[in-house]
Amino acid sequence: MKTAFVYVMGSASGTLYVGVTSSLERRVLEHKHHVYEGFTKRHNVTKLLCMEEFSRMDDAIAREKQIKAWSRDKKLALIRERNPRWNDLAWDWFGEWWKCASQAHDPPPADALRAGIPRKLGMTMVDGNHSGIFAPSG
Repeated sequence: MKTAFVYVMGSASGTLYVGVTSSLERRVLEHKHHVYEGFTKRHNVTKLLCMEEFSRMDDAIAREKQIKAWSRDKKLALIRERNPRWNDLAWDWFGEWWKCASQAHDPPPADALRAGIPRKLGMTMVDGNHSGIFAPSG
């Protein structure tokens, strides 16, 4: 079963970004490393504030559209409800590499995702080729 995620990321200045992906770990790393030109790079949106998991991508896309249509205040209320301290929910996902490389913007090592799979999600790499395919641990 393929999993989909809706996520909300933020910046130190308070900018919010709502997105959808089938690989949350990969997408968060891309945001943190500014892999693509665009809104999140321009506004330095690197902090994962909220996420929701869906078993169907079309449900995730519908939820993303719903949240994007909300007022800023309603989005902030969702974050406060799910993450009252506004912690970066991905702060420990990528191991020691991220702490050193985040300032230098060095490319991530090939095993960055495999080595730092989010413990909170209980996920592990399904295959060894860094395809971004993950499954529940255990």
